[in-house]
Amino acid sequence: MTTIGGNSTADSNNSHSTDNHVDNTVNNSRNNTNTTINYYNSHTGGNALEVVNTPHASNTPPPPKLFMVSYAEPTNFIGKSQTMAWLEKDLVGKDGWNTSHRRMALWGIGGAGKSQDVIQCLHKYMGTANIFWIDAGCKTKFTNGYADIAKAVGIDSTQDYKDIRLQVRMWFESEASGDWILVLDNADNKRDFISDDNTTDSERKELLKQFIPQGTKGRIIVTTRDLEVGYNLTNGIGEVVQKASSMEQSNAIALFNSRCAQYKDDPSIPELLRELQSLPLAVVQAAAYLNYGSHLSPLQYLERFTSVRARQRHILTHKISETQRRDENETVLTTFAITFDHVCEQSKLAGFLLTVIACLDNRKIPGSLLEKCAEASGLAAAHETPYTAIKKLENFALITKHSTRGQETLFDVHSLIHFAIGICMKNHEGSKQRLKAFKLERTIEILVSALADPERFPDGKFENWDNCSMHLPHVCELRAGLDEAALHIKHSSKTKSELAHIYHVLSEYLFETKRYPDAWMFGNDAVKLRESVLTYKDARTLSSAHILANICYRQRRMEEVKVAKLAEAADLLEKVVAARGKTYGGLNVFKVGCMRDFDYAPSMTLLASVYRAQGRNDEAERYIKKALDIQKNDAKTKGTLDIVVTTGLLKACSNGTKSSSTSEVQTMALNLLSQMQSNSSKSSKLFGGRVGMKFLICLAKSGFEVGTQKKAMEDLGNQYLASHTSKYGASHSSTLDSMLKVGMLHTFLGNSAKGKSLGKKAMEGFQNLNLEAKSHWLTNAERSYGKIEGSSKTPKPTVVQVLPAPKKNGILHRLRW
Repeated sequence: MTTIGGNSTADSNNSHSTDNHVDNTVNNSRNNTNTTINYYNSHTGGNALEVVNTPHASNTPPPPKLFMVSYAEPTNFIGKSQTMAWLEKDLVGKDGWNTSHRRMALWGIGGAGKSQDVIQCLHKYMGTANIFWIDAGCKTKFTNGYADIAKAVGIDSTQDYKDIRLQVRMWFESEASGDWILVLDNADNKRDFISDDNTTDSERKELLKQFIPQGTKGRIIVTTRDLEVGYNLTNGIGEVVQKASSMEQSNAIALFNSRCAQYKDDPSIPELLRELQSLPLAVVQAAAYLNYGSHLSPLQYLERFTSVRARQRHILTHKISETQRRDENETVLTTFAITFDHVCEQSKLAGFLLTVIACLDNRKIPGSLLEKCAEASGLAAAHETPYTAIKKLENFALITKHSTRGQETLFDVHSLIHFAIGICMKNHEGSKQRLKAFKLERTIEILVSALADPERFPDGKFENWDNCSMHLPHVCELRAGLDEAALHIKHSSKTKSELAHIYHVLSEYLFETKRYPDAWMFGNDAVKLRESVLTYKDARTLSSAHILANICYRQRRMEEVKVAKLAEAADLLEKVVAARGKTYGGLNVFKVGCMRDFDYAPSMTLLASVYRAQGRNDEAERYIKKALDIQKNDAKTKGTLDIVVTTGLLKACSNGTKSSSTSEVQTMALNLLSQMQSNSSKSSKLFGGRVGMKFLICLAKSGFEVGTQKKAMEDLGNQYLASHTSKYGASHSSTLDSMLKVGMLHTFLGNSAKGKSLGKKAMEGFQNLNLEAKSHWLTNAERSYGKIEGSSKTPKPTVVQVLPAPKKNGILHRLRW
């Protein structure tokens, strides 16, 4: 049980809102009510006001304790009642009832079992105090409940309802009421209880908060989905207690077994409950479905639940028929739909954010992404900011804080809530369909634009790996539901161009972290989208095509796909080289906005490497010579050699048969090394740091004779590591990555002892990283460490997709445009 601070600074007339629509209501037994009225009338001479104003004479026997709760005691309640724990701790003293007036709000999402918790407690206290249950789901139900209490205690019910409510409050605050407990169930709608800037004078007079008794005695228990309502109604005289949305696994199993004993020992039950995230209402609904709704086994139920969303909807809308539930039509989806309607009614901006959340993964959603989408929606106002909208969703327990990463707050959404949002956006009879007012196409446009922000996704370079990793699951969820044909029809060129940028950056990131099948997936999409919007000759399209070709080339060691991937790489690069030759005529590095464009010569060197791998050595040699000519001419102009081109030439010449160009490439590489050495104080800036290390490793691995330059290469590597250690610290991921690369350099230069020492130290550091997203570091580090341990041989990779398959419960899986 999590207890949240009890005091609120909200004004008694002004307050914030709450969310709660729960499971049980009061339908009072008329026979019991009439009996009680007759009893009170017999002791007051029929004068109802005497009940309020005149205490019973000392020689008059006290009336029986009222118990106006129409629900039977739960026979299979599982776990400890949080309401009971609060009463025992805060309201009941050693010698009986305390005299102070106290309140508790039990807060949590719909279906968490708040009402069942309270019912369990009330039956334990039957006979010790007058106990009343009011359905506070709306003003009408609240007033009807007070009218029933008025009858029960003998207040004249012919007066108008406002007077009745005031008289009932007065009775609670009088001595005549004795000890009492009042339950306000489903107090979810903030506007029924507390005012805000939009509340009119006439509405303020009808706010229900003014009819809730105070005084010096009595206990009030509120069940609510809205934390703000809970705080406001317990302000200064109670506390808010959170009802956990998920039960402990052992309690969830016990609850299921109590409802469906025939499958008590079925081994698939724990997995089924994990899929339902042990939400009490969902557990009860699954048990009811297996008992009465089908002839399925738990395993078949689980398979259907996780495979097809239409079946999941059918399962989650199966009606529960129980004497302890006020509404026989209550289901998981109808319960959540009520909450969504309350949110949309109170905050259009918060409702819009629900549609954004439906398009993302349900775990670790960046708060800054939600804020960016809220700002772009056009729904923000002075009284309704992105911050207050996110807070609204937190208050309704629809999102919860997962963790923080730097200055970024990450949020989680219960998987069933995530699924229910999508259903309610489409169509659901239990909802007023307020979520349908938000157009999915517009939501997608805003979301894609927010993701494509250059500050969020500048590129897939090393410095941005953590950021790419944080957003990757959400882009995967978005991509999984976007149908390409629909994109062409429905979305603007701007949206498709932004989406292509996102895919391009992630393909670059996944390529750098050696997750090639996943990188190919995004790279292929980026090329297709850019071709459709920008044409193939555009620099951005060519940049994506170059990366995609490199991804294909890197998969050449996967025997299953080697031939096909090399052919795909050659085809892509031939088009790139042809387009760049005509467009740029060999000019170096062309930039478009924040996009890095690969120049003509690197595409040639990569194509030469592909031809080498295919055994097309003559063609490879031709492109090596062309790249050499470009490099020489460029060096005359700039005074330095291009490190990327030289590295590409090294790879092309060390991959296959030695040729007439080999010695020339070797000479060029040694000249570049001399330049690096003479400018060692500026090497990090001049030669790109990490790119420079790639060149040094490639040169060491090439087998070329470096002679006296070996010591210079080791010194440059050590200097690279020292600069990272000084800048980031010894245990930083960037420093550890540098350590691995320097270890590889020493290994390929023949100093295996030094290489293994650095590699082992780096791997120990990676294992101890306390990062949310250290998976990409470990993937990369393990491959690099494998090269150190095996000198130059690494185990053959297999075609494995690292990314998990996108969940099929996303809104985009169910709504195709």
